[in-house]
Amino acid sequence: MGILVLIRHGQASFLADDYDQLSDLGIEQSRRLGLHWKSTGTNYDRIYSGPARRHVQTCELVAEAAGSSRTGVERLDEFDEYNAFGLLKAVVPNLVKEDPAARALHDDYAAQQEPRLKARAFERLFQHVTRRWAAGEIEGEGIEPWGEFCNRVARGIEKVVRMSDPGSRIAVFTSGGPIAAAARLALDLSPVKTLELSWTSYNSSYSEFQFSVGRFSLLSFNRYPHLDGNGMLSWR
Repeated sequence: MGILVLIRHGQASFLADDYDQLSDLGIEQSRRLGLHWKSTGTNYDRIYSGPARRHVQTCELVAEAAGSSRTGVERLDEFDEYNAFGLLKAVVPNLVKEDPAARALHDDYAAQQEPRLKARAFERLFQHVTRRWAAGEIEGEGIEPWGEFCNRVARGIEKVVRMSDPGSRIAVFTSGGPIAAAARLALDLSPVKTLELSWTSYNSSYSEFQFSVGRFSLLSFNRYPHLDGNGMLSWR
């Protein structure tokens, strides 16, 4: 049996002009994961990264803190996150005209000035819109549907398994959505439950899956022994 470990990136720059880069907290979360793996002697036969900058940054910081001399980490586009911000941009303008709940949530978000409250209001709007999207009730022009996103991640997992030797230990740096899609593959979750699971992974946490020919099973989900909880835990 092989082991596939999916690592969520450290905290990105949520609600900033450029989301796709690690925050100061995200840098520290990543560094702590690397130090934890160094202290526990954790090693991998192959390491991959999704294509986003936050994936690559997390991978590099973890490797540096772990003292790894590995170079040339392979990029796997199948483990990119779904286009959440593109989805909101595509569907919210029309959705608020026909969906009273979406309109109320959008108005609440627009009215907030304090950053913490604005972030919470955004989260409520985001969850409402993406639930409807995952359920197939709405779609955005040019946006990959939720079902196709999950199938893309499944193809990525199939590729990794095919390229891996039996009994090997593989790491992939990615996002919360692909980790939930992997859990869906292992547990046969519904589309909306898969989406909701994607909201629960802490930044820089990792989830473990066992694989062999014809078998893919969940071993652990959302592990974060390197984070002590003193301001280190974040979802966004």
